[in-house]
Formats: sequence, C-alpha cells, structure tokens
Amino acid sequence: MENRLQLKIVKRIAVLGAVLGLILVWTGVRLREIPRVSIGAIDIQYNMALARITGTVLDISVNEAKDSFHITVDDGTGRIRLTGFGKYARFREAMGKNFPQIGDSITAVGNLSISESWGTSMFLASPHRLTLVARKTATASMLGSITRDDVDHTATFSGRITTIRLFNSGRSISLEDDTGSIDLIVFDTERATMDPAIAAALDAPGATIRFNGRVTTYRDSLQLRLVKPEIPGHFELLEPTAEHKDDSND
Repeated sequence: MENRLQLKIVKRIAVLGAVLGLILVWTGVRLREIPRVSIGAIDIQYNMALARITGTVLDISVNEAKDSFHITVDDGTGRIRLTGFGKYARFREAMGKNFPQIGDSITAVGNLSISESWGTSMFLASPHRLTLVARKTATASMLGSITRDDVDHTATFSGRITTIRLFNSGRSISLEDDTGSIDLIVFDTERATMDPAIAAALDAPGATIRFNGRVTTYRDSLQLRLVKPEIPGHFELLEPTAEHKDDSND
C-alpha cells in the first residue's frame, strides 16, 4: 500500500514537472528576442526566417480590391518590400493613424523571402508586428537647395509651373521659385486622384502649387515625385493659372 502511494506521488511529481517544463519552454519562446537584421546583410540563408528590421518608409502601394499593401523600407544598408496579402483592412483598423506613411521610421517583424522574381521581401502576418517608431513631418524646402544628399527624402515644396512636357503615362512639369528650378514628374494615375479643379492647373503654365514631394533621380538628373497627392493637403493650388488671371481682368 505504501509503495503504491509513493508511486502515485512520483507520477504526480513527474506530470507536474513536465507541465512546468512546457510552460518554461513556451515562456522562453515568447520572450526570446527576434533577431534584428540589416537589410543589406540578408541573403539566401535567411529565406523564410523570422526576423526584425527597422528603417524608413520610401513608398507605399495599396490594392484595396485585393485587400493588400506593399511598403518599401530602407535602413541605409539596403531596401526591402513589406507585403500584407489580404490584410490591408485588418492592419488599417488595428493601427489607425499609426499605419505607416512615407518618411516614417518603422520596425517590422515577419518572414523573409528571397527570390529572383521578387528580390528581398518580408511577409507580414499581424498588425502587432508592425510598429511606428517615429513620424516624419514634412518640412518646407526651397527648390534651389535640393542636392544629391536629399535623394529619397521627403519635404514640402512650392513653385510656379513654367513648362509642361507630356509623355506616355504622365507629364514632366518644370517648377521654379526664387532659388532655382527642378522638374516634377506627375503620372496620369496620380493626377486622376486629385480634385479636378486642382488637376486642371497641370494643363498649362502659370499656376503656383505646393505639394509633398520626394527627391529622386532619373538619368543622373534630380527630380521630384509626388507623395500621395490624393491625401488632402498633399497637393494644393496656391495661385490660379495665367489664363484664369487674364479672364479675371476682362
């Protein structure tokens, strides 16, 4: 009888030990720091690995029909595309105003994918693994102050439209202010998102506009690209076109 009692006690202790062991393993996994990697150091050995990256948002594209989004991030060593397939609405609802914008500093945790077709990308599974670190407020910048050190940086620019050159999918607009001049590239898809009255200012020289822009290069020349012109306040008409001014004087 005493031996049976001792055996039961031993079994219970063994079961309790096993349960405690599982709890400790689970806790260890939960608390283990997911490694942070430099984007430039990611190679094939990281394929499908769970990793953490931190960097600056360069671009965001959203496909609401497919409920998906892509975010391009640069950490100074390289670039990576964060992808959320079928999760845009979920991320938007969970993150609210903290959903990333161009220029933001963010941290993301996800599974890495390296392929010849898609390059280096990271798949995001949960909005809790995408964190806004710092939000960049666009500051005003003069056209003549733009240098190559500003490439991929965003700011607020103002200028008067002097010439417009059309190409297959948009227009190249020459802008000038008191400090210099530069070309602004506006694609037809971007123009279609603007208020029609504002978009009409891009049809003829003479208007003065203010917009959120990103400095880029094309064929070794500096130029500006719009940053989400569909967002209120990201593209504004400050002065009417020259034709409208003439009409008002009649």
